[in-house]
Amino acid sequence: MNRLLTYIHGVIYIAMTGILCIAYLPALMLPSDRLLRFLAKYYFGLHDRLEPLFGLNGSIEGWENLPDQPCLIALQHQSGWETMRLPVWFRRPAIIMKAELFRIPLWGWYASGTDMIPIDRSKGSEAVPAMLAHAADRIAAGRDIVIFPQGTRTPPGVKRDYKYGIAKLYEHLNVPVVPIALNSGVYTTKMGLFKKRGTITVRMMPPIEPGLSGSALMTQLQSMIEDESDRMLEQDGIKPMPQAPTTGKRRQKSA
Repeated sequence: MNRLLTYIHGVIYIAMTGILCIAYLPALMLPSDRLLRFLAKYYFGLHDRLEPLFGLNGSIEGWENLPDQPCLIALQHQSGWETMRLPVWFRRPAIIMKAELFRIPLWGWYASGTDMIPIDRSKGSEAVPAMLAHAADRIAAGRDIVIFPQGTRTPPGVKRDYKYGIAKLYEHLNVPVVPIALNSGVYTTKMGLFKKRGTITVRMMPPIEPGLSGSALMTQLQSMIEDESDRMLEQDGIKPMPQAPTTGKRRQKSA
């Protein structure tokens, strides 16, 4: 039954995305902030209302930990589920995402139209200055910056070293970092489709204020997120896995 529901959810997801991406093309003429608010309500919000039909629900904890000022959001990335909620949760978030996503027809146009931040991971550290400049511009405009500190989608329970890009942003922007743990990968596939019924928990932790060194920030951030994630997984009956092998210090410190 679960596989059938995954298939049905996938068909609806693909059909809805294709139809709405075409239907909403005139909205690309809107300024980026208005376009993002439009999509949050009439695209991402529709997916949010669809999932309870499949027995999926979301619970967000720790809203009191979100600063009033623009900040950095350091979010675990376990599936596509959380990426579909970011524009609904945060202040016109500017999400740091792979540059190749901007080249996807239709989808990439909306990413560009909402002023998301591309990062060309093939350039390693050479891509960092452009990322920092874009992020500073978005913070000045009152937007939150969202980054996935592990650098890629990571299954629940798997341990990976965090990429150094978050430390560069923290030092450059001088704003708080809000660590967020979640368990979306337990209940949804890597694409964010139904896997099994349940409630996905998103837990915001107290912000890490500016002033730490980059290395101290990395240590504290990874400890906060991974420890909280382990507690959540234990409640779901999942045992955390050992640390995944690193790919070398040079790659580890890329954005």
